[in-house]
Amino acid sequence: MFDKKLRVLRDKILIKIGFSIDKLNPNIITLTGLFVGIIGMVLLTQHYYLPALLLFILNRLLDGIDGYVAKVTLKESDMGALLDIFSDYIIYLGFLLSIAFLSQSNFSVLFSIIITLSLYCLNLLAWSFPQIIKGRDNPIQVYSSGLIEGFETVVVYIILISFPSYWLLTINIFNVLLIFTIIIRLTNFNKN
Repeated sequence: MFDKKLRVLRDKILIKIGFSIDKLNPNIITLTGLFVGIIGMVLLTQHYYLPALLLFILNRLLDGIDGYVAKVTLKESDMGALLDIFSDYIIYLGFLLSIAFLSQSNFSVLFSIIITLSLYCLNLLAWSFPQIIKGRDNPIQVYSSGLIEGFETVVVYIILISFPSYWLLTINIFNVLLIFTIIIRLTNFNKN
């Protein structure tokens, strides 16, 4: 919902601070972010919530920078776009699985996470299928808007990592928002 505006803001900030990126490889940034995120998942399973939160935020910041670096250095590629989305899903699913690991005795949280994982699959289809079926002029990712996009997902995960006692409530609210996002994407696809 806010992703397009946040990308413009990110670009302006990085340009103003004179972020030198000529020699950076966007795929290395993506892989570094993935590594940082995986360490955060492991820390979360050991109840180190603050370090896990900080590493998750660092992962998301690196994820936001890699695309900018690719665009500015003219290193955009289908492989980079695929690596980026794989990294996103590894992080999002991995943090959910870390929470599931910590919730082994709480069937309600586990069941809600199973629903979230299923909705992620449906959302991925609703997001990507229109690009596949209708074709694209640009080989780089094309984003289909929804109620839940990257920024909103990051906020939900920050809440999840920060407030374990609210896991069930947060996951269930997120699931409802994911359902609305899927409906929006399918409706938009049907309109075109």
